[in-house]
Amino acid sequence: MISIYPLFGQRYGLGGVSATAMLVGTIASFFTISLIIWLMTLSGLITF
Repeated sequence: MISIYPLFGQRYGLGGVSATAMLVGTIASFFTISLIIWLMTLSGLITF
């Protein structure tokens, strides 16, 4: 996620909403990417 996103939202009075949206998106991407890596490890597609 681009960290300047809330600054654009702040320009239009939506700084808090855009910061929250960026936080939720970052947290969601962390869990989904971790889940995908875990599933790929279980299925044998990647090994460490």
